[in-house]
Amino acid sequence: PVHQLPDETVCYDQLPYEWPEEPHPFIGASGTFTLTSSAYTSYLGCDSMVRQTIKVLPIKQTHLPLRYLCKSECFEINGTPYCETGTYQEHISTDDGCDSVVYFTLIKIVSKAVVAEPDTITCAVTSVPLSGAGSTSGNTVTYQWFNPAGQVISNAITGTATAPGVYTFVVTNSVGGVSCRDTAFATVPGNLTPPQVDAGPDRVLTCLITQITL
Repeated sequence: PVHQLPDETVCYDQLPYEWPEEPHPFIGASGTFTLTSSAYTSYLGCDSMVRQTIKVLPIKQTHLPLRYLCKSECFEINGTPYCETGTYQEHISTDDGCDSVVYFTLIKIVSKAVVAEPDTITCAVTSVPLSGAGSTSGNTVTYQWFNPAGQVISNAITGTATAPGVYTFVVTNSVGGVSCRDTAFATVPGNLTPPQVDAGPDRVLTCLITQITL
């Protein structure tokens, strides 16, 4: 007689699967398989066989869309944070007890603001240049300079300061619909104290003293 065993479900990551009954065949692909064992002598002295249906579940894969991250951001999946540019895969257990593989790629957007130390504004030097040389550059990058009052004075990597104070430089890099910003500050010193002049004590011109030297 043939004894029917209960159906069994096998995860794809358990392949190759070896059936425990003689002749121990191996299953190496997903699908549904009905296996019949070799005949063996039962305790009743008669030949007997066992049969079982094995269902191997297909591999579960998910490909996430490309993700862009700013400098301080991470992407977390299955409790694990990913914070750097790269292509990754994460194994996640599903309700049926089998692993699901999630594939994803991260790109870190670079946005770095750098400012040069500005010169001093004086009574003689009424404006000084501002420079963001060394900052992130490229077709996806924009710049803004703000004066101490918070007003935009330039949309370029350089600007001009006309008063002492703290100037703000913002670099924005926009890629894939994500905008990442970095900020740097340039303090413009000022020396606007008028020079002191001393022409000496007061002098009086008279009929006898018609000129004096200062």
